[in-house]
Amino acid sequence: MHEKTHKTVKALVVCLAMCLGVNAVYAADPAPIEYRIEPQSVSKALKAFAAQSNMQLIFTEQDVRGAKTAGVMGTRLPREALEEILKGTGLEFEFTANNVVVIRKASHPIESAATRVSRSGDPSDYPKEGKKSSSDTFPMAQMDQGGRPQSSTAVGGAASAAQASRKGELQEIVVTAQKREERLQDVPLSVSAVTGEEIAAKGITSLEDLQYSVPGLSMASFGPGQENVQIRGVSGILGRPTTGQYLDEMSISGDDSNNTIHVNLLDMQRVEVLRGPQATLYGEGSMGGTIRYITTPPDLDAYSGSLEAVGGEVSGGAESYRGNLIANVPLIAGTLGLRLVGGYEKNGGWIDNAFTGRNDVNGSVTKTVRAALRALPNDRIELSLLFLHQRNDQDNGDFAVNHVSTATVPTYDRDRYSLVAATARYDFDGAELVESAGYIDHNTREQFDFTPYLQPILVAGLGVPPSFVSQIFNPESEWTRAFNDELRLTSNGQAAFNWTVGAFYRNSKMQQTNEVRTQPGSFPFEILNTPAAFRSSSYSLYAEGSYRLSDKLTALAGVRFYHDTEHISSNQVTFGVPTSDFDQASFHSVNPRFNLRYEFSPVSMVYANAAEGFRSGGFNVGTPPGPATFAPDHIWTFEIGTKQELWERRLQFDGAVYYSRWSDVQSAYFPPGTAGIVVTENAGRAGGWGTDLSFTARLIEGLKLTATYGWNNLAFKTDTADKNAGDPVDYAPRKSFSVSLDYRRSLGTRSTGFLRADYQYSGSAQVSIRDFGEIIPLPARGMLNLRAGVDFGSFEASLFATNALNNSTPIQIGPYAAVAQNVEQRPRTVGVNLRLHF
Repeated sequence: MHEKTHKTVKALVVCLAMCLGVNAVYAADPAPIEYRIEPQSVSKALKAFAAQSNMQLIFTEQDVRGAKTAGVMGTRLPREALEEILKGTGLEFEFTANNVVVIRKASHPIESAATRVSRSGDPSDYPKEGKKSSSDTFPMAQMDQGGRPQSSTAVGGAASAAQASRKGELQEIVVTAQKREERLQDVPLSVSAVTGEEIAAKGITSLEDLQYSVPGLSMASFGPGQENVQIRGVSGILGRPTTGQYLDEMSISGDDSNNTIHVNLLDMQRVEVLRGPQATLYGEGSMGGTIRYITTPPDLDAYSGSLEAVGGEVSGGAESYRGNLIANVPLIAGTLGLRLVGGYEKNGGWIDNAFTGRNDVNGSVTKTVRAALRALPNDRIELSLLFLHQRNDQDNGDFAVNHVSTATVPTYDRDRYSLVAATARYDFDGAELVESAGYIDHNTREQFDFTPYLQPILVAGLGVPPSFVSQIFNPESEWTRAFNDELRLTSNGQAAFNWTVGAFYRNSKMQQTNEVRTQPGSFPFEILNTPAAFRSSSYSLYAEGSYRLSDKLTALAGVRFYHDTEHISSNQVTFGVPTSDFDQASFHSVNPRFNLRYEFSPVSMVYANAAEGFRSGGFNVGTPPGPATFAPDHIWTFEIGTKQELWERRLQFDGAVYYSRWSDVQSAYFPPGTAGIVVTENAGRAGGWGTDLSFTARLIEGLKLTATYGWNNLAFKTDTADKNAGDPVDYAPRKSFSVSLDYRRSLGTRSTGFLRADYQYSGSAQVSIRDFGEIIPLPARGMLNLRAGVDFGSFEASLFATNALNNSTPIQIGPYAAVAQNVEQRPRTVGVNLRLHF
């Protein structure tokens, strides 16, 4: 809108408000009614409020442009509904004498009857007919320079937060798990959402730190980028991932489950974990579930930022430290904003190498740079561009026994990636069109010590002295470049029939190398050299629709069609014998989802969900005894769950019981005499029951309790080359639980003290390699983290202890594959954390 026109309209709005309200009193509030306003833009939410309340609202699109709301569900007074709609938006409202509502940007309110209502929450404080004060009017003397009255009801910000705290209500979380903004309470799926505030309060920086705080989530990690993530027990040793991962709108899932994007949880708005198959909306690989990392978007209106400095010392090891910087810059107020994030983290080592005599050899360094641009050129279009670069370097892995490594070669891990993601949104009146494109360049290099495995074989088989091959190196590398593009159209969720339709395209290239080298002597032939190049081009078409059969019951159905064409080009050498693979294959899958939701009230719901997930097939490399390709595998999960908010929203409960049936499982095994080359085939069936439970309660003022529990008995139903019937799925613990206590107490007008304790426990698990006669244990282990400090508003200082009880139980007991020793847990780390907000 032209600036002159905007000022004219604004003046007319203010004049109309004055005509309706000057020297008048407030009318009595209308009776409470039930509102059903979904998370969306404030502009649309206000129009929905006007239609449902039959009230007149006055506002300019310029004032509300770009603002989002969590909406409002349930029976409310109009004032209460408006407070929820405008919470945190920087907007305020004022009732005139005729119950016309004026919406505008927040000014500097003075004490008024309306403000007293916001403060007390008591309808009896509303002004009665025939009673007025000077602060209930819009006198010209109190107009600011922009023509806005200064006497008004402020909504959101510290006032609303204080009101919520006094009421004891838990925080309302908005998620986009179903590709549209919804309250977490309204999503008929088993979803956990960890907010950025919770991540900061826990002091965590990675998914590995977060895992057992989310029921059903666990992972096995050999280092950054070498992380096998599983949800609800769905995992495997090798092959494609069984868990989908997204960064904002962009898929960051790779083609190898053991080489994944390691996301630093720095300046995250939230992390969403969707449990159960998510193929309909998230596609290939989302068999056990999907993890969504949602970054904090640029604020277009205010300069802000933060500095964080962390220092600590590992028990029996080296010092650790971390520094983070966040800066938000509105380049054009209300239209264009930039957010910059930088992080440097050094984790001190604690493992000593007996072969080299060096101490603390397993230290690591993580460097992160992120930049985001966000633009709102008009009321309908939103554009965003994200760049992220991250490097992780570790000279030696966490492989040892009692903190001592016997590795004769460096077991380094180098992981680095760059990604660019662009998103465009167009807001139609009844739907939103989203175009999202992204590109990833991911490179990993690691090395393992093969000396304990191959030296006896080479000495006995070839008759060479042990000193000839005293060191045997196994360097591996993987380089991936992938382009993703998704186009979807989603209804706004206001009608009885809501829907999402979309198309997804992915093109990827991956190169792998796996070698064996010896020192000081070398052989006249190559022991192992398996370079391979892969190309994949896939597309998907999907649709999902829900219909509100009644005010209480909603039915949903969806389907996704997937097609993938893959190519392989490989020349391998195994003990001097060359082989070649040049092949092409196509794979496809059709995956449905069905869901029923019944709402007893806006805070009480039960649902039933049935969905099928899958992952694509692939090629075997250099494996004459195995099949050339393996096909997709599929999993059906049948689930019944409930979400409840009780005790005046002081208590939240989320629970689900499910049964999973996994068919054509991609099973990996190691044929004898092939020097560690892996064959994958579709050779098994697995199934089992499980449950996920989470519980959050505000027990007394300032004290919040959170507890989670996950259990599953997913196990193989048939024998395979590497599994016996009854074996659990690799890496998946039978049970895990966590308990968190967060206590905050005012220490004065400007400071708050806090104390936090987080305990998490993972039950035992195993990796079964029956063709080698090996069962590799993953012992049960628990960890206690403590944190205490003072928040002065713009500055916070705290002391922390991670693994406070110094639990030394190994994550995994070796030997296993290329790992000769245990994978050890980081010892107790004690330190100080300082944060400055500006």
